[in-house]
Amino acid sequence: MLRVLGKRAAAPVFVLDFLKGFVAVSLISLLKHDSLITGSEKGLFWLDLIKIFAVIAAVLGHVFPIFAGFRGGKGVATLIGSVTGMYPMIALLCFGVWFIVLMISHYVSLSSMMGGCFFPIFTLIFPKTNQSVPFIVFSFFIAIMLIITHRKNIKRLREGTESKIYIWKPKQQRDTEHK
Repeated sequence: MLRVLGKRAAAPVFVLDFLKGFVAVSLISLLKHDSLITGSEKGLFWLDLIKIFAVIAAVLGHVFPIFAGFRGGKGVATLIGSVTGMYPMIALLCFGVWFIVLMISHYVSLSSMMGGCFFPIFTLIFPKTNQSVPFIVFSFFIAIMLIITHRKNIKRLREGTESKIYIWKPKQQRDTEHK
């Protein structure tokens, strides 16, 4: 959206897509008060599993929307919102990777893939998530899916035709505009 319509359109679209994932997981979090879900030994296992199904539903609904002829976005913002709703620290760490890669490379697609590839690493390191088998499997699945959904971007990166995004203009570009 940023590349196609610019910052003004991208910001509200990102917020809405983020909230789509965040709300889906947050609503499921209400089940932690249900003794049928969390009252058993495997309570957190089931709660994480139900949240993961909510994430999958929200992201698939974004990637394949019925009202847009099953042609949607890549689902990264919805995924970020979902993970933020589940484990905000992991989402923040992945965002940190995304931001650093963006500042160095200026490629949003590369930043998204790198942030996604660090997702399972952070999941395995983080004490709250490294015990949740469903979440660990989910994190690896997401990393693989991000690479698969960005195949065209990878091809453009290899060919040198991928669009760059500058948060602020590079110094040399500013200097040439002022001359």
